[in-house]
Amino acid sequence: AGFHRQLWDFMPIAAASTLASVYDGYLTTMWDLRWREELVRDFVGLWLSDKSYLFAARRAANGPESEFEGLPNINIDNFDQRIVEDTGIFASSSRALICGALAAAMRLVVFGPALLRTAPTA
Repeated sequence: AGFHRQLWDFMPIAAASTLASVYDGYLTTMWDLRWREELVRDFVGLWLSDKSYLFAARRAANGPESEFEGLPNINIDNFDQRIVEDTGIFASSSRALICGALAAAMRLVVFGPALLRTAPTA
């Protein structure tokens, strides 16, 4: 009887934990996608605004000349794909860092007082 009672007490906790985990995954995915979309829009706008693509193409075609002295000879292929991939990596890594720091702070706030109460006194 005691086991079944504890099992019924545990069921709402397990269900709430499962729902919170699924919703957390949804929110983090949506956050990553929206932040990535904003970053891509901003960086593509920067890339296209001052005709940076022409500068890079002319630099790759002409090789080192006086106006490009000291700059590396680069040829940029698929700049749009590189922007999308790099902003996606940045968005997800930044989100993981921020959420990890907040989760650690929350654990400290929740478990800190209990740890201090159970700590041995000198």
